[in-house]
Amino acid sequence: MEKAVPPKRYINKKQLKKYLDDPSFQTFIPLQQLKIIFNDKLLFQFSKNAVNIQSSKLNLGDIEFDIEFDSNLSLEQSKYILHLLKHHLTETKEKSNLGNETLEKYKEINSIFQLSQTLSTAKYLDDVCADALKEVQSILPFSYCSLWIQSNKKDKKLNKKVELGDIKGFIVSTDWEERLIDQLLNQKQKANIYNSIKFTQENEAKVINIMFCPLIMDEEIFGAIVYFRDEKSSFYSGDLKLSTSLGIQISHSLQNTKLFEEIEELFDSVTRSLIAAIDERDSTTSGHSARISMLSERFAIAVNETQSGKYKDISFSAQELREVRYAGLLHDIGKIGVKENILKKVNKLNDDKMEAIVNRFLLIQYKDKISLEKEIETIVRSCTSYNLSEEDFQHLGKIKDQTYIDTNGSTHNLLNEYEYTCLSVKHGNLTWDEIKEMRKHAEGTAKILKKIKLPKDLKNLAFIASQHHEKLDGTGYPLGLKDKDILLASQIMCIADIYEALVAKDRPYKPPLPVKKALEIIQMEVDEGKIDLELYEIFKEKLYDIDRRLRK
Repeated sequence: MEKAVPPKRYINKKQLKKYLDDPSFQTFIPLQQLKIIFNDKLLFQFSKNAVNIQSSKLNLGDIEFDIEFDSNLSLEQSKYILHLLKHHLTETKEKSNLGNETLEKYKEINSIFQLSQTLSTAKYLDDVCADALKEVQSILPFSYCSLWIQSNKKDKKLNKKVELGDIKGFIVSTDWEERLIDQLLNQKQKANIYNSIKFTQENEAKVINIMFCPLIMDEEIFGAIVYFRDEKSSFYSGDLKLSTSLGIQISHSLQNTKLFEEIEELFDSVTRSLIAAIDERDSTTSGHSARISMLSERFAIAVNETQSGKYKDISFSAQELREVRYAGLLHDIGKIGVKENILKKVNKLNDDKMEAIVNRFLLIQYKDKISLEKEIETIVRSCTSYNLSEEDFQHLGKIKDQTYIDTNGSTHNLLNEYEYTCLSVKHGNLTWDEIKEMRKHAEGTAKILKKIKLPKDLKNLAFIASQHHEKLDGTGYPLGLKDKDILLASQIMCIADIYEALVAKDRPYKPPLPVKKALEIIQMEVDEGKIDLELYEIFKEKLYDIDRRLRK
């Protein structure tokens, strides 16, 4: 089982309060008081004035919240409040789950490389075993742990090589522990969790939790690690996944003959799992990182094959191509730190805000006996338009300047500044402030990857991945590097990234461009001195080979 999300983390207090305080919401529903309660504990309170309240239950799976709000609201308004809260609580819970999953994936990949770095300096079996458990203890807490290794291949008996932690209270005797290991191995047990194991020690009933992780190489078990915790600290599926990954790494270190191949396979698997978690968070560009990895590697191979020009003597080695491949996979890992509402933005305003605007206009129509149908049509069309027409842009300005008087006698513009700024974006769906926020992902990529202790043959990975938005004329980001300061691998990835974004078919906020049009746009970047001409010519000339696997 996974650790459940605490009920208090179902609520984004700042976001919810901002929404309830919004004039457009208050115009539609003049809410004065709202409380969210769980097990008699107040989790959230919104209050303007003391009013008579009504109570209602809100169920989310096995969690039940008590909701208190104004009793003078209409039935429809009350239903809308409960619908709004259910949507907010569900969305916030899902974000928390995604955030936890992404963080756990990041910890996993960092843990594996940290363990690899530690074990690479040990030469003898006892040292590897001792270092392994010490490193594992800092990553995966336990009360007691033992590592067992096969003494020889003939009898396949396992002997305890090292133990760590306080054995008292966990093991009845060494014989008991040996029988436990033999029983698990003879049953050909896979990695598993055994919570709430009961036994008697010195006439005292005890309960412990056990996690078993066999060490396997070439489909043969040659060792095992057994983790123990007291009855108050259960093991979870996340612990099992991590212990399995760590167990594989330790197995490779103990079987040094296959170290490099297995580490590469493990790194690739964990990296792709991490990218899958990021893709879950940013579903609008799902699969983008895998495609950039593939495009960049094949582009680099095309550079190797060049027989003339300034790149004729450039040759990426097998290790450098591997570095380009992983840099492509991880180039957008910095999106972990980008705000969710920007990362997943499909239209210029989300459905809730659009619904609030339309309801506001309908209410003004009814109250003032005027028609705003054309204004509503322009707003709805502008919200989903990737390239805003000049006519709609001009009309939005006129709509913004129109005013109305609310029920309190206050005068407001039909569109507030935020709504107008979002709707009047001429190209794309992000405002300039949101673009600046999105661009932080390149710097975030550098910070995250530089914290991972990568092997020497991946020493440039963080630089390659974080420089893919730099331009030769210094107008790129995050550092504004120029010309030769930008790694060639990053320049390759820059072209691949632009091309893939233009022709991608899975972007809900824009249609894919034909290849010819995409190349024309990249050519404009070349003409402006942002992209290297010769590099682009190689890409264009070898595009069929470079893009072949992607199109498949």
